[in-house]
Amino acid sequence: MKWSNLIILTLSVAVTQSKILEELEIKISKDIPALNCENILNNLEDLLTSSSRQFYSVTGYPINRVTIHLPPSWQHSPCSSSAMSAPSLASALDVVVEDTPYSLPRGGQFGGCGTRGLSLSLPLTSISQNITKNTDQTFFTQLLSNSFGLFSNSGSNSSKRYPAQYSVGNQLFDNLGCFSGDNICSDLDYNPDAPTKQNLLCSGQSWLQIIRQTYPELNQTLPEQDSENQTDLVPEFVYSLTLEPVLVLLLDRSAQMEDLNRWKNVHNALHRIISDIPSGTRIGIITYDAEEKINLEPTEITEFNRAGIHGKIPGRVGKSGKPCLACGLKSAGEMVKNGGKVILVSSGEGHKDVSPQLVKNLSLYLIGYSDMEQNLISSSAEDVFILRENDNVDDVADIFYQILKTEEMIESRFRFYTRKFRVQSNERIGGKFVVEESLRSGLHVVAGTEMKEDVEMFELISPSGKQFQFPVVEHGILHFQFPGLSEPGVWGYNFKTVSSASRQSFQVSISATAEKNEAETGSLQVWLSNETPTIIYARVRYGSLPVSNASVTASIILPGEGNLELVLQDMGGGYPDITPGDGIYSAYFTQISSKPGFYTTNLQASDGAGGAQILNLDNSETPTPSFTRYARATFYLAEGAEYFIRDGIPQMNDKFPPARIIDLKVENYLSDSLQVQLAWTAPGGDLNTGGAVSRYDIRCYTNRAALNEENFSVIGIPVPDILVPVPGSPGSIQEVNITLPWHNEIFYYGVVAVDDSNNRGLVSNLVPVFIDEVPTVPENPEESSLKSAPIFQHKDDNIVYIVSGSLTGLALIALCFGIAFICRTKKKDVLDKSDSLDYIKELGPSTLLPASRYSFTYPDKAFDHPESGYISQHYPSQAGTYSTTVGTYSSESETYSPEAGAYSPKTGTYSPPRTSPSEYSTDSVFMTSKPQSSLYVTYQNLPTRVESSGSEQSELNSELQRREWELMRQSCESEIISQTWSGKQSTYSGTWSPQDGGDQDERSKGLDIQSYSGSSGNQDFKDKRRRRESFV
Repeated sequence: MKWSNLIILTLSVAVTQSKILEELEIKISKDIPALNCENILNNLEDLLTSSSRQFYSVTGYPINRVTIHLPPSWQHSPCSSSAMSAPSLASALDVVVEDTPYSLPRGGQFGGCGTRGLSLSLPLTSISQNITKNTDQTFFTQLLSNSFGLFSNSGSNSSKRYPAQYSVGNQLFDNLGCFSGDNICSDLDYNPDAPTKQNLLCSGQSWLQIIRQTYPELNQTLPEQDSENQTDLVPEFVYSLTLEPVLVLLLDRSAQMEDLNRWKNVHNALHRIISDIPSGTRIGIITYDAEEKINLEPTEITEFNRAGIHGKIPGRVGKSGKPCLACGLKSAGEMVKNGGKVILVSSGEGHKDVSPQLVKNLSLYLIGYSDMEQNLISSSAEDVFILRENDNVDDVADIFYQILKTEEMIESRFRFYTRKFRVQSNERIGGKFVVEESLRSGLHVVAGTEMKEDVEMFELISPSGKQFQFPVVEHGILHFQFPGLSEPGVWGYNFKTVSSASRQSFQVSISATAEKNEAETGSLQVWLSNETPTIIYARVRYGSLPVSNASVTASIILPGEGNLELVLQDMGGGYPDITPGDGIYSAYFTQISSKPGFYTTNLQASDGAGGAQILNLDNSETPTPSFTRYARATFYLAEGAEYFIRDGIPQMNDKFPPARIIDLKVENYLSDSLQVQLAWTAPGGDLNTGGAVSRYDIRCYTNRAALNEENFSVIGIPVPDILVPVPGSPGSIQEVNITLPWHNEIFYYGVVAVDDSNNRGLVSNLVPVFIDEVPTVPENPEESSLKSAPIFQHKDDNIVYIVSGSLTGLALIALCFGIAFICRTKKKDVLDKSDSLDYIKELGPSTLLPASRYSFTYPDKAFDHPESGYISQHYPSQAGTYSTTVGTYSSESETYSPEAGAYSPKTGTYSPPRTSPSEYSTDSVFMTSKPQSSLYVTYQNLPTRVESSGSEQSELNSELQRREWELMRQSCESEIISQTWSGKQSTYSGTWSPQDGGDQDERSKGLDIQSYSGSSGNQDFKDKRRRRESFV
């Protein structure tokens, strides 16, 4: 058998992976029996070997090593006869083999483009028999997408956002990223315009382009196949037998734990936890104050020693003085050196004395308190939980339960009800909770309070009316524990204090937990992103099926004081939630406290008053039973919010831009016009939260590259502000009617949202827009100069008509060629009169240019214009004074007239004289320069020559309020610079004297002289300087 040659794994060592998927960690769930394990492992190796070869065909790299963790129940099976124990699992599993109702592998993607997903779920049924082609292809596809953060490359009939087909103008296309229909293809075969999930979330980047970010040595084509060395592509398989790890409780019992009953709450909570830990678990206990003490060596829990194990935990705090956390960590490391988990409860003292070596190989959870700072322990822990001043024994117990559930030591007990309130003397409080049909085994109802002596009554009433009036009072709680199955339905409780309590008021918490008695029940899993801003994720499932439309809220306690509520959504808006109805809910956290520190997040998920739905295997939905679940998470922010004073009022510095828009689409083509209606969902001022954004920046271009993040504001042609809609509230639908510059060419449109602080969001998905020009049909066809008759009228006439039509067509073609040749000859004559145009190169597609145009030219490259509304772009300085000749063009006479026209500096308009009302011909604008040579500018196919005289420097500037036409320029010795261009053209010639602050220049008739100041080079010129503006 292939799997019998096991590589013995004696230690679990963290390995730093140089490439994604070069090494895989696979876990077989503990509930899978060892029966048929040999066949399971054989098929699993076949599946992974196939994936290794497919991965090599994409990247040129195989999967080198696969570690498969066998469950403890396989310890005495033939499959583990040669395996050594390795109690610690990898922190990040790639694949989990589990018994699910699904038939094919399923990914766990939750984040944006390039974000690694949760563990890939591989159904046991898919590898129990021989691997099918469908399983093989699906597994590799899901493995790639889950590992690299990739998405579907095709649309679906059931999706509105990613449809099966899309249209551009009147053309209908299949929604495929790769034209071949595959997920992976070369850049040449990829369609970034298709509205697939991959394109919308990854800004038009293909799978290969995303993978290339990890494997930059890949070129734009796929690696060549080498069929002769297929045996080298078989991974190295390593098997480890996962045993129940040692659980070590490392408890700080220094004097600092006396405050706020910290030690009492920990001590009482652990009594409850040890009572619920399954038999067979090995547990060790270490306490420390000024020195450490091993209270219990690792011991297996049985039904007979539970009470005695809890008795090993001291009931009082220890000595005063500085606690020796380093001493306790050293002893804990010895206990888990062969594998295990450490739960550290710490007051926060003694952390600075811990060396990195002590925690380097520890798998550790930290339970701390609100005054704790970020340190080596908290930053290296697998998870951190922070307790607040008003947290009681229930809160401490819930944290222990969540840790043990993560480690699969306690899997079946869930908290489904909790309530906190303050009571006074002689006060009666009542309430109710629902015991679920699937969660009613071992029901445990607890009233937690520090003042149990002041409680007069605590009673329960079952759904059938039965009363329970005698709770057990121990370890700081009053509780009822019911063996077996309890009655499902609505239970009630009553709580009453004595008439003269020892305190004016005190806090009480009521909670209820139970174990599931059916295979499927509701569950809640929470995790946080490591990016900025923090994203809170929650996964809600019923059994292994996702739950949609659940109510998921997060109550966040800020550092210092204050808290706020967040609603997590599963709407699939893309930022942050990427898939609607997948049971993964998310929300951005942007309301940062003014203080750095730990943020405690308490999550609650419920059926939302009956609105939650289970998504079944056939995509049908079933209402969930009533349920409520709780979870807790903590994150740390090293910086607080920054504030500034405006109008005497402190305001927070806004660091968060609006979210990227991913659902920009063509809503409607308006008939018989160049107008199109675009629509999208409004983001918020802070990503997808906060109020409405300040404005939208909508731009278009005929080339996608001109609308990327770098070029959008520079090259993109803006839609006039008057057409842009007023921003609506987040989540509302925004619409705008835009006009295409001309027919018969694809224009790409994109949107950027801008908030009140001028923070710009990312460029939206780009939509292609195309309008075909419909030929004009004469109203009366019979009066057309070329009359037509029915083709099939008379046999002899048909021949005549066909021959006549053919000769007429040939004559028209010859006439067109003749006109084109004459036009080309005239144009060539004009160009031949100038110097060589070797340095003119088209930098982009043709753009519509208005008939009148003008530009600015300033004499000094380093000059900073003092007037608002101007921007300065780098242009290579050339020695010389430039003068220009610009004129007008008559399309009727095809003549060019170098007349100057008139310019109004107050209104900023230029009116060129024209011999015809016709528009100039359409073309791009080109510009280039070369030292000691002429500068050529082409306006609408009309070349203008600029001669260099070698005395001054020149610079081109553009107005902020640009008109919709484009200047493309290129320097032979500098990088290409593209600039959206409009304005007026001025020239300056003469010399500047800093001694007398005056100009020596020649002034032409009708020139306007304005005062201005600025800087030239590194010298400040504070004197007023005159500028001559002229139009030629």
